[in-house]
Amino acid sequence: MAGRVAAILLSIVGLAVMATAAFAQRALLEKQELPADLKRQALWMPLTELLLGLVFTFGGLYFARRIFAGQQAVQLAYAIAAGIVALTAWGAYMRHNHFWRETSLGAPPEGSLSLQRCYCGGLALFLDGALLAAYLMLPL
Repeated sequence: MAGRVAAILLSIVGLAVMATAAFAQRALLEKQELPADLKRQALWMPLTELLLGLVFTFGGLYFARRIFAGQQAVQLAYAIAAGIVALTAWGAYMRHNHFWRETSLGAPPEGSLSLQRCYCGGLALFLDGALLAAYLMLPL
């Protein structure tokens, strides 16, 4: 019971942090005078990162459970999936930096990087909550 509550809380807190950071990022970009296509590309990234996180995490979990066998195979598969969560959050932050380095502007707006760190932390919390829920609900 306590594990399910923790999974629900992790997921809800993660979604709240992601939504707050994404809306603050949108407001920050609306204040800037950026070309419309650049704004659209920058605002699409949070949804893309969430989808990539879900696909990579549960894809990694699925294949790790199929590849490894033995007594500790389930724990190893979930450890691999937890590692994928960390790499996904770090990759989301690095892709954000790369996006701004590749634009003609050169640097992100002031405060954008801290908002992206908050978003990536929320993404990690959400994915960890979803992974915990999968661990508690799926048959071993």
